[in-house]
Amino acid sequence: MNSFFISVITFLALLFPLVVVHELGHFFTAKLMKVKVLEFGFGFPPKLYSLWTGKTKVFIDENTNFQDEKTLLLSKNTIVEISFKRMSKDIYARKINYQKALKDSKKNQDQDKLLTGKIAHFENDHIILRDMQWSFNLLPLGGFVRLFGEQDNDDPESFSAKNPFSRLLILFSGAFINAIFPIILLFFLFLYPHDVVQSDLIVKTVMPNSPAEKSGLSSGDKIVSINGKVITSINDLHQELTSNLGEDTIWELKKGIPDPFAKLNEPQYQYKESSSVNLIPRWNPPSLKVVQSSSGPNEISISKARLYDPYVGTFDQFEVVETIIKDDQIKFESIKENYPQISIGDKLKIVNKVNISKNEISLEQARALNPLSGTHDTFTEGAVGIIVSITNDRLVQNEINLLSSFKRSVDYLWQTLLISKNAFWGYFSGSTHPQFQGPLTVGPIGIGQITGTIATANVSISDKLITFVNLASILSLSLAIINILPIPALDGGRILFVFIEILRNGKKISPQKEGMVHAAGFVFLISLALFISFFDVARIFDGGSIFD
Repeated sequence: MNSFFISVITFLALLFPLVVVHELGHFFTAKLMKVKVLEFGFGFPPKLYSLWTGKTKVFIDENTNFQDEKTLLLSKNTIVEISFKRMSKDIYARKINYQKALKDSKKNQDQDKLLTGKIAHFENDHIILRDMQWSFNLLPLGGFVRLFGEQDNDDPESFSAKNPFSRLLILFSGAFINAIFPIILLFFLFLYPHDVVQSDLIVKTVMPNSPAEKSGLSSGDKIVSINGKVITSINDLHQELTSNLGEDTIWELKKGIPDPFAKLNEPQYQYKESSSVNLIPRWNPPSLKVVQSSSGPNEISISKARLYDPYVGTFDQFEVVETIIKDDQIKFESIKENYPQISIGDKLKIVNKVNISKNEISLEQARALNPLSGTHDTFTEGAVGIIVSITNDRLVQNEINLLSSFKRSVDYLWQTLLISKNAFWGYFSGSTHPQFQGPLTVGPIGIGQITGTIATANVSISDKLITFVNLASILSLSLAIINILPIPALDGGRILFVFIEILRNGKKISPQKEGMVHAAGFVFLISLALFISFFDVARIFDGGSIFD
């Protein structure tokens, strides 16, 4: 329960600012385009509290009707709804009612010209109305902006009366802010003084017939840079390879010369000569089945595979049986004492580290029962076919430089876009790249699992903050991309209708038809979120993690 609470709190703390920033983009652009903003909501209803701002002058004349006695109505801080008519640039009240008396009329707000607000000041011939509402709501899942005349309204301050270009700007601005917000976050992150772990990446093994072997990489080579980017961590290496799949990459290396006099705790290679090679990372590195003795092109012997990966085996789970007839079976009598919940016919998954799940057995225990077992039974080469070792770990303070921080922010964002594009394409094209083997996407529950894992990780607060900023940057960029897709109910769907209007020479789709399409899109999005969340929940109940 405690971990669930932490996951919920950290998820909301991460998502809420990103959605509010998105809505601020719409808010400020609407103001710039002279569209009246009726409400900015923090969170979603039910409403807890509201602040009212603004100074809209509403004239009163002989045609103004009042719900009650004029002297009773026109008191300061009274919340009213005003049906109005615009004459030239001035607003004239036609009917003034208490807000509580007109709850049902809100649904007609776009058709009837209605303003809701709190009276700030009144005179005999006019009212000063605070008609901009800042609402604070119960459900902290984001926010919203409510514009005047979103459907069909000819008032010059209404959204629907603006030209297509102005409406496109307002609709696009939310995604635009989400797209540039990561640059701002990362810029300040890179300016934040903190220690960074840097390491030397040494080629440990080169796979036969791999791009690395064909390009001349050999054991002991030190990876200096790829495409000009200095490589100081395994994450740097993965990012460069995954963002450049199928593309020619230039590797700067230092050739390793074995040092015959080096002791075990000393560097085993000397580095003097530098070299440069070209490599093309593969979309589909070979995936080989681990067997006792290989006989085919898609197989690898267990002895050879364990030189590269000590966790592989010819099978990755035991079947509990009464009498053993195959390697991947285990006798019920031999385990019933340690696994009282296990029955004949159950599967016992082999894992590197036993989690909460009752149907798991550690690799150490499994190999004591059968040395052929492993946590997985296939071996997949990486994009270029190397295994690296990490040496010479050191703490280095990050460089504090305005220009450098900005450049790194833009580069990081661009690389994230490339990796996301490649992951999407790799998923649907059936790529065997190891980096694409996890879930393509996660829903709110999956994100909550990620944030909860980060919050409870055994690392410093500074490291957690850095990780959260990185995650917030990725999520903000994801929100930008998703919102701009031409899906009804999203900004991209509304943008699509504006483009249709332009193609029809200014003829709009009727608000009723457009509303029906957006309603269908909303149902689709909710269904998709529930579908993704189902797999998130299933993974959690299986004891799995996004990071597995």
